[in-house]
Amino acid sequence: MHFLRFVIAVFALTVIPILVGVGVVIFSNTLKPSTGLAVFDNRDFGISFSYPSEWKKEYPSKTMIRFSQDPVAMIFEGKELDAQKIRTLAKYTKENLSEIAESAEASGFTYVLEESAPAMLGGKEAHRISVLMEKEWHTLRVVQVWSIVNDRIYAVSFSAPLNGWPTAVQSFENVLQSLKIRD
Repeated sequence: MHFLRFVIAVFALTVIPILVGVGVVIFSNTLKPSTGLAVFDNRDFGISFSYPSEWKKEYPSKTMIRFSQDPVAMIFEGKELDAQKIRTLAKYTKENLSEIAESAEASGFTYVLEESAPAMLGGKEAHRISVLMEKEWHTLRVVQVWSIVNDRIYAVSFSAPLNGWPTAVQSFENVLQSLKIRD
């Protein structure tokens, strides 16, 4: 599962039922100040990076790691490409954008692609998108960056409510700056 689809699924299964069931949900629009950095270094994933030590780390699957601190989440996915479907970055990007749009629409989200541009991830050629998603009265921004290195896709996604975006995104940009992908 591509991680933006994972973000959409988690958002649809957790936030929307809360919105409907309770009627009012208040999301914090600020992160607590960081007291320091922790280092994630995983040889199986082939990556390392620094992240705010307050972020909770979870492993939703063998190929996915989720870091979070209310109200934000960062998901990292690193998996082997299907040997019969090895794609270039351009082909993977086209396919991924199509799948993201279909997944958002199927989940009932209003979906706006704000940015789609070449980027760098861990010193490797990559692609970056920014997506605005809205359902009912909740708006979420997601930034996703992916790269293909040695037949493996490396992808990182960051999401936060729009009202807290300017503060929250700085932590994500710091993670991106520190990220290293091993060849």
